Order: sequence, then C-alpha cells, then structure tokens
Amino acid sequence: MKDYSANIGGITFGLFSILIFIIYIATTSISGGSREFIVPFIPIANEPGLISFIGSVIIAGIWGYFLGFTFIYIYNFYQRKFDK
Repeated sequence: MKDYSANIGGITFGLFSILIFIIYIATTSISGGSREFIVPFIPIANEPGLISFIGSVIIAGIWGYFLGFTFIYIYNFYQRKFDK
C-alpha cells in the first residue's frame, strides 16, 4: 500500500485552481460579465487593479492547496482503513 503525498496533491490542486481562476477572470472580463460566483470565496476579486488580481490569484492558490491537501489526506486515511 502506498500513501500519496498530501503536499504534492495540494500543490497540484493549487496550481490547477490558479489556472482555472485566470481562465475564469479572462472570460468574464472579455464578455463583460460579473464575477458573482467567486465573491464569497475570493472577496477582492471584483476590485479593479493589478494588486487585487495578484491577491486573488494567491487566494485561489491557497484555496486549491487546502482542498487538494484535505482530499489526499482523507483519501490516504480511507485507503489505510479499508486496505487490510
């Protein structure tokens, strides 16, 4: 039985969430739409400016790292529990 590294999983999910966030920001900016869906998770995403964009990307990465780390940690727990 092999446990997967929760840190590597968190970094992978974090980078993926940053990529998805940048694509989402680009498409909403091009289409002129609002960013209502991400405001509860990233409150500074609606403010214009480079600093708020960089901050939003960092927050998206932290959210992705947290979710990825938690997912891999729970996966390893259940894998150890049921792989007997």
